Amino acid sequence: TYLVGHSMGCQAIQRYLESLPEGVLLGGAVLVAGWINDPMWEGRTDEELKVVEDWFDVPKDYDKIKSHCKQFVSIFSTNDPFILKSNWDEARDLVGAEVVILENRSHFDDDAGIKELPEALDAILLLSK
Repeated sequence: TYLVGHSMGCQAIQRYLESLPEGVLLGGAVLVAGWINDPMWEGRTDEELKVVEDWFDVPKDYDKIKSHCKQFVSIFSTNDPFILKSNWDEARDLVGAEVVILENRSHFDDDAGIKELPEALDAILLLSK
């Protein structure tokens, strides 16, 4: 099983992995434009802040997260308005992700004109080998 998440979906994947019973191991996860442990707080509305803060009420157990997933790939953009660059290192350090940095793709969303992300498919193919 391979999981792919975008933005807050990456948090959902991490929480899901953390909740799995001992011995369950997934093949891999691709995390696109997702924060690991350091969200962007500036410029968010009160409603957005409430949603983001809720993800951090309970600290994550990164050892447990890693124990349920063989490999991670995290894909970031150099000009993402929502993801701090500190997440690039956190992805590598906290979950052992291979980090892919793409130029000027913003948040990989409709506002950025992104309709396809072949790098995510490449990551899944890499994980499945």
